[in-house]
Parts: sequence; C-alpha cells; structure tokens
Amino acid sequence: MEKIIIGGAAFIFGLGELKEAFEALGHQLKFIEAPFMNDYTEIDEKNLVNFSADLEEEGILLPVSEYWITKALENSKSRINLRALKASRSKVYFSKLLEENGVKVSSPVSYENACEGFLEGRKYIVKPEGLYSGYGVRLVESKAELENALEKCACVKTHSLKLFGINNKTPVIWENIEGTEYSADCFLYGGKMEVVRVCRKRIALIHNNPCTVAIQIIPCSDRILKALTKWNSILFDENDISFSQFDFIDDGENLVPVDFASRVGGGMANLLKMAGNPYAKAVRRMAEQFGLHKSQGCSIVFDKADCKKGYPSQVNYLPVRSGKIKNLSFETVTERTVYNKKPGDFVPESPSSVASRIATGFGFLDNLDELPLEKLLLGDSFIGDWKKV
Repeated sequence: MEKIIIGGAAFIFGLGELKEAFEALGHQLKFIEAPFMNDYTEIDEKNLVNFSADLEEEGILLPVSEYWITKALENSKSRINLRALKASRSKVYFSKLLEENGVKVSSPVSYENACEGFLEGRKYIVKPEGLYSGYGVRLVESKAELENALEKCACVKTHSLKLFGINNKTPVIWENIEGTEYSADCFLYGGKMEVVRVCRKRIALIHNNPCTVAIQIIPCSDRILKALTKWNSILFDENDISFSQFDFIDDGENLVPVDFASRVGGGMANLLKMAGNPYAKAVRRMAEQFGLHKSQGCSIVFDKADCKKGYPSQVNYLPVRSGKIKNLSFETVTERTVYNKKPGDFVPESPSSVASRIATGFGFLDNLDELPLEKLLLGDSFIGDWKKV
C-alpha cells in the first residue's frame, strides 16, 4: 500500500475520515504540519499529525498549503509535475500556459499600454507575482493610482510569507475582467478528476482592494465542470496526485481563470463543514471511479430540495479603516457568528487576507447580492484611532 503524506494538516479537517477515504483508494495516509502552525490555529485531530518542518519519511507528499508547495518545489517528493508547481507560484506562467492551450485568460499589460488604456476609460488590476490571499492586489483607474499600486505592491512583506518561503516578485499589471467571481477545489488522481467544492463569491472594493465579503457553496454546473476539466488537463499529468484550487470569473461569455495553486482553498473550514467533509467525499468518489468503493451518494452538491433555506454561506465582517477595534456591537446577518478579533486588536484598512477578518458569519442564504454591504463593512462606529509605533 503506497503511502501518501498530506502536508498542511492545519488547513483541512476531518483527518480520520479522510484517512479512511484514502485507504478505500488503496493508500496509507499520514499527515504532517510545520510546528510553527501551532501558534496560529487550532488543528483538528492533532494525535494524527506529525509535526516537522520538512518531510523526512518516505512517501508521496500531497501539499494542501503554501508552505508545503514550497517544500514540494524544494525536495521533489510530491507526485506533481513541475508545470503545475510553477503555475502555483507564477500568475504570468499560469496565464501563458492556459492561453497557449486555447483558454481565454486575463493577460498581462505593459505600463505604457496601461497608461494609454486609462485615456479610453479602462481599468486594470495590479497583483504581486507569485503571492496569494489577495496580498497587494489593487484596482487602478489612472496613472497616479497605477504608480502608487506598483510601489505598494512591490513592498508587500508579511510574516506568513516569510514562514511559507514565498518571495514577493515583480508586480504585474493585468487586464481587469468584470463579472461574477468563483473559486473551486479539485482532486486529481490517476488521470481523473473529482470536484471537491465550487463556491460563488461576492466581492467589494475597499480602498480599491477587491475583498471577499461573502462566499457560498453552489452546485457544480456542467459549464463549470467542463472548464475545470480542461484547465486541470493542461496543468496536470496522468500520474499526478494533487489537489488544485482555481479562482475564476464569469464575464458573461467565458469562465476566465485568474489564479491557481496546487493545494486546497483556505479560510473556509467552518463553511465547508456545513457540507460534511468535501475532501473525503471527493476521494471516495475517486475510488468509485476506479471501482474500489461505492460512494453511497457522496455528492458535493447542496440541492435546494434538501436545503430549503438556501445554500451554505459565509459572510466576512471587514474593516474599512485602520485602527483598533472599539467594540463588536455590529448587527449580524446570519444565524451563527464567529468573532476572530476582540476589542483592542488592530485591523488594517485593506483587509486582503483571512487574518484581517473581524468576524465571520454562517448560514443558509439564497442570493449573496441581496446582503446589505453596510452591515459587513465596519468603520468608525467600531474601529478607533491608533498610533503607529
């Protein structure tokens, strides 16, 4: 029985159930996590996790976080081809690779062409090359905004980036694709694919920084399934064993992929738990594809007939100014709320990462566009002044 070692146990849940699912696929499964993650998050079923900064035992590394993608690039112990790993750390490479294979993408734009485009009323997105979680991303509409965004983008440095072994490379200017944004996780094994989850996002601009204010698990339509199948077939080889995570935009005509990583999406554990254990379900369905397991209806789809209140949804309460939290007396919009910050904690005015969320709410919703943004974007009433030391 070939051993698979999931790197990044802090970023998933239901480890025991996932272990059983991989056994159905014919693999022994173990978990590993970097010791420093104990300082940042609670880890489910810690008794199943080996804490080590590197993979020392024999086995196939299956990364589910950025730190372990770095290790996969360093030690060649994963079964993920270099093409997919490179695409995880270079948006330019990812975009070029898919475009060469007939996929509509958002293309890089030169500084000169962007300045000309502003005269025609065009907007652009500035992103750091190789980063994740929205760090440094800005929507720009003028030459002055572009220069300011490029300067700030080049200076993005965080403690997590250092821990994960990620370098901030040259900022890149991109075409701005307008439309509805989605994200999805997939599981690749033996030349086949299973969708783990598909989510629709609602995005709000906070000081020209696109931020996710809500995200919702939705059924995987035939159109989305066809796109995910094509993108994964370009990135992965038949012998690869990997998860894949895509961000993409529906511009009304095409599903346009804008980001990718050979891992699972983060910051959604409580949301995904509302759907059971999507990771284990996907692995069991994969085993069924190979005739090794009967899935017993391990569907990723939340059918409206079963969820009359709507689809599993998460809302993010975000700061719109820098400062220290004065109180948490804001009105909530879902049945359950988890407070991530407390009075006295500092929050930034451009909340681009999971760590910036003041609180998260969970419930069953129909239409994310009906959410009142004024209740999710928190300002002076809840955040006070601060002095930079």
